[in-house]
Amino acid sequence: MKFFRENKTRIILTTIALQLVVLVGYWFWLDYQRKEIRHEVRTIIKDTADRSELVLLKFSPSDLCSPQIKWKHSKEFKFQNQMYDIIETEIKNDSVYYWCWEDNDENQLNKEMENLIAYFLGVDPDQQEKRTVLSNLGRS
Repeated sequence: MKFFRENKTRIILTTIALQLVVLVGYWFWLDYQRKEIRHEVRTIIKDTADRSELVLLKFSPSDLCSPQIKWKHSKEFKFQNQMYDIIETEIKNDSVYYWCWEDNDENQLNKEMENLIAYFLGVDPDQQEKRTVLSNLGRS
């Protein structure tokens, strides 16, 4: 008992440090997995891109600059919490059409990374989402 009282601070700091090491390691592993998935998806798209497997999204030029679309780079963006890789672009009249690959694997990894951050910050993402829904209902 005396040992624990005298070393309480060291034990707490060591426990926190070990948790950080585990979390950072997991973060790097998820990031590595995301890079592997991107490479795999690009290979699949190049080899077998069939229009039946693609999603067609239509945007106006002003939509492309809106906060609804978060661009990772010129051929990849996030829209409605989904990641898309652009395979083909068509411009007709005043609209831009993107034939896209919906990157479900990367979407899953992004969700895991968000959950990891939420866990680290002590926030339950499900509870946060429920609070947001209830808050929005209360406003209407």
